[in-house]
Amino acid sequence: NFILNLENVKFDQVDLETEEKIFENKYSVIFCVGLLYYLRNPEVFLKKCATSSDKLWLSTVISSEEEGNHLEENNLYRGKIYHEPVDHPLSGMRITFFFPTLGTLCNMIWDAGFHNIEIFEKPMTPNGNGPAVLISVSKDSH
Repeated sequence: NFILNLENVKFDQVDLETEEKIFENKYSVIFCVGLLYYLRNPEVFLKKCATSSDKLWLSTVISSEEEGNHLEENNLYRGKIYHEPVDHPLSGMRITFFFPTLGTLCNMIWDAGFHNIEIFEKPMTPNGNGPAVLISVSKDSH
């Protein structure tokens, strides 16, 4: 933000699976790009986002319906478990991640407290890890 002379932008580096304090703040919008699929429990992160903002932009890898054969959270959420070595240059902080199906991702978003979901694109990832989505969610009912 100091490079672009922006005074209303703040950058923090935190472990979003354990962080609580950053979610005590209120944000106009949360941008989650290329992160959700590195979380083992993405529904927990989405609930934290809903306490901090009424709007969320999300770009993430999801599971295809065919590969979504793993059930999470008392069989509420369907997707696939993905493993990636931590030493991979683009990996997250853990080796096991949960990729929800699109339907499950929508359910997680609604369960978090958001009401409106707008899907902008659903491409295949360049590396073939699965389909991805770019979506906007809000608490607005319209």
